[in-house]
Amino acid sequence: MKMKVVLYLAVLVSMPLILLSSYSCSAPVDITMIPLDDVLTNGKPTLVDFAGSDCIPCKLMKPMLEELEKEYRGKANVVIVEYYRNTKLADRYAVSAIPTQLLFDSHGKELMRHEGFWSKEEMAAELNKSGIE
Repeated sequence: MKMKVVLYLAVLVSMPLILLSSYSCSAPVDITMIPLDDVLTNGKPTLVDFAGSDCIPCKLMKPMLEELEKEYRGKANVVIVEYYRNTKLADRYAVSAIPTQLLFDSHGKELMRHEGFWSKEEMAAELNKSGIE
């Protein structure tokens, strides 16, 4: 039994940490361990923020991203990926600074990227341009 628990934890720790809004439940959505590839293929536009826990602009943006997640739940995905725990994923998307935000269309194609602090209003405007139904 101990071996299964340790193996399960090892698998969970190796997965990206993401704040996900693709679920249409009314319960608060918190950081989960759902792979980014699953979010990018669920047919909804996706805003991804690569952030770090020690990054001041990232800390300032987190509550805004959580608000956007609630506002766009069921229409778009809003995710936060912990950069330092997911460096291979960051390399895959050529993220070299934090915070970096990537906006994907409903087919997973990158539409745009932004580096640095980004206001909630600016993020919402770009999300609205991404083809939200």
